[in-house]
Amino acid sequence: MKPLVLTALFIAATSTYVCSQTTKPQVTPQVINTTGGTYKNGYHIIDWSVGELALVGQLQGAGSSLLITNGFLQPNSHDLNAPEPDHLFTYDEIRILPNPTYGMVEINFLTKQQGQVKMILHDRMGNIMFSKEFHLYGSGRFERINMFGYVNGTYMLRIELNPDPGYLGKRGAYKIIKIGR
Repeated sequence: MKPLVLTALFIAATSTYVCSQTTKPQVTPQVINTTGGTYKNGYHIIDWSVGELALVGQLQGAGSSLLITNGFLQPNSHDLNAPEPDHLFTYDEIRILPNPTYGMVEINFLTKQQGQVKMILHDRMGNIMFSKEFHLYGSGRFERINMFGYVNGTYMLRIELNPDPGYLGKRGAYKIIKIGR
């Protein structure tokens, strides 16, 4: 008797959920990631996820060398073929927040390196949406990008530091997700 009652409750709950999904277009799909992690060894990085069912794919614009991947779980987007991993920004040197963002995103430069910095923000098709150059003096700096007018989606921010004499050049690529309210 108990299994019959539980089966009936499960069917009723499932049919209500399916019906509500089809009659309420404002409901959006959600991704549930139960667990996962990252392993790093030198410039080799492995990310894994349990419970992710999002579509993962790659996009590359015609004639563009920029390759963008999409999906809920993203590997570290630094150039893994770089011969010297010390030339990549570390997590402690560049912070981007909030990410995902509704509009304004802040990039914190916490590196001690000095030199000319170039920031370029690309959309998913490789089009340049924002670019800025400035000199970094190794004492901390923050920059803001106003993304309120941008469509919701995934963007890539490339940051390159052309060093002053005696300092180390660095670079990095970061995924920024723009969401709506």
